[in-house]
Parts: sequence; C-alpha cells; structure tokens
Amino acid sequence: FDYVLARQMMRAALDDDSTFAMAAYYDALLTDSPLSSAPSDRALRLAQQASERERLVITVDLLSYMLGEPRALPMAETLATRYPDDARALAAVARARQFDGDWEGAARALERAIVIDSAALGPTAPCYLCRDLAALADVYFWADSLQSALGAARRYAALRPEWTPAWELVTWAAARLSDTVVARDALRNSTLHSAGPRNP
Repeated sequence: FDYVLARQMMRAALDDDSTFAMAAYYDALLTDSPLSSAPSDRALRLAQQASERERLVITVDLLSYMLGEPRALPMAETLATRYPDDARALAAVARARQFDGDWEGAARALERAIVIDSAALGPTAPCYLCRDLAALADVYFWADSLQSALGAARRYAALRPEWTPAWELVTWAAARLSDTVVARDALRNSTLHSAGPRNP
C-alpha cells in the first residue's frame, strides 16, 4: 500500500524507457486524478505499440476505469475471446462489464479468473485471487446482491484470515444485511489484524 513509492518506481522505469507501456499504465492507475487525463492518455498512446494482450488490457482498463468510455466494452469482449484462460485479462473484462452495469457478466468473468488464480496460488506469489474475490464482492455490492457480496467477502477472509481488508469487506456486507452478529465478529477480526500486513 505504498502508492507513493510504487508511483516513483513506475516513473523511474519510464525515465529509463519512455516507451514502456505497462509502466505508463500502472502510473496512470496510481495517479488516479480527475484533474488531468495526461497519464492515461500517455499509457493509451504507448499501448498502441505494445503486444496485443498488453494493448487490450491497458486500453480496456483505462477506457472503462479511468475515462468511463463505452468503447471499452467491445474491446473487452475481444480480450475475453482471445485470452479466455488469462486471469488478468478476465479481470479487465470484468471491470469493463461492471462499469457498463453488466453485473452478471462481470461476476462470470471474475469467477473464471478465480478458478485460474486458485490453481496458481502460492505463499510467495501476489494474491491475485484475493483481488478477484474483493472485486467480486464489489460487483455484488453494486448489483444490490448483498448476500452474494457477503459470500465473496467470506471466501476472501477464509483465504487470508490475517488480512484486515478481507474482514473489512465482511463487516461492510454483514452490516448492510443488518446481520449484527457477523458484522461484530468481522469487525473484531479486522481490529485484531489491523497492525498486521495490509494487502489488496
């Protein structure tokens, strides 16, 4: 969660190679400012010279997430068709579908990413599965499917019971459902682990 350092590292990478599309993409995500689209514009420009997968992921993500462009959805469908077993591609597809209000389509893409990331889960690997489950809970929140959101949050907490963000999701979902017993227990776990590692 050291976004400042991460942004500095991405910009250092761009200083070394001004054509590094993925560094520009992460810099755009980390900058996340409504005041200027310059970082996103640069990443989208550099993406045109990247590999097909990187071009599609960067373009779909930034057009949907940062710029709210409807053009992201047909590109997301291309991404899903060309890379059906690529979990990161599916996560980008899910974001585009979510921003288009296609909750069911977003959930389907994330469930597929979850299956793929479950097979690759390891103690030292980045927990993409955790991000998938958090994103799935978010989709269900937006869809007003609170029981499903709680289910996804609980799957996340079962996977990483020592991580505060997982318990925060359970707390929020249970509270929205007026399940005070579950919410109180999750809040206690969240507080218990708040001094530990905070991971996405």
